[in-house]
Amino acid sequence: MIIYNVPNILVNEVENINFIYYENKSPNEKNKVLFSQNVITFLIEGEKEIFLAESKVKFQNSIALIRASHCLMSERKTNHNTPYKALLLFFNDSFLSNFKIKYKDELKTNILKEPPQEVNIIANDKYLTIFRKSIVETLSLNTNVLTQKMKALKLEELLLYLMNHYPKELHSFLKPQISEQSTLFKSIIEHNQLNNLSIDELAFLCNMSTSTFKRHFKKHYNTTPQKWFLKQRMNYANELTKQGKKPSEIYKIVGYTSLSNFIKAYKNQFGHTPKLTL
Repeated sequence: MIIYNVPNILVNEVENINFIYYENKSPNEKNKVLFSQNVITFLIEGEKEIFLAESKVKFQNSIALIRASHCLMSERKTNHNTPYKALLLFFNDSFLSNFKIKYKDELKTNILKEPPQEVNIIANDKYLTIFRKSIVETLSLNTNVLTQKMKALKLEELLLYLMNHYPKELHSFLKPQISEQSTLFKSIIEHNQLNNLSIDELAFLCNMSTSTFKRHFKKHYNTTPQKWFLKQRMNYANELTKQGKKPSEIYKIVGYTSLSNFIKAYKNQFGHTPKLTL
């Protein structure tokens, strides 16, 4: 699977701040993406699903605040006749640092104790819609109309609005995410045990090669990834059958793409089909 370095693949020259209007008539499923800069995504048309180290989010008609990171990302059209559309505002850490220094007093007045989220989703409101439309219309005139200083002012305006109206999400976005390696590794595994990710995809989220990932996994769990994930999924499936759920309801929940494969795995694990436990 190719690793897409964004925004590098979308612009001829990466600047400190990059505003990009993006359309995709043939969206792809679950690509490896390296965000080399922080990004605020305005999703205009379609649906986006993002797998990050410790979380998975799916959203439409919203904006997402994402720190520079590795992720797995899917883009889908929700209207067959309309391409996937988004406005992407990319910027480096120095811009964020300058913003926090400039507005440190205002930020201190509303410090929140919740841990930072890897991605923060905000539903579109009237102001955000008008803001996004103005940027898209300006970019349609000429991509060079907005200078770096103008982009910085626009971004500052947006962040100030978020600070006043969505302080929880903005503070979460601004907080540094520091995690000791082994703790982060285990957290990635625990948060993705039902997400049906391949070993290669999990290794990417951990920023490791596949072989290094397998060594770390053996060290922490004393078994192979395949055996561990199968056990977790089957145990959860067993709990769901005891709650009265049907196999046709369960198989997608525990990360299977077909009912027949789920029933076969369940029978190999427990010696009988899930229907017999209802």
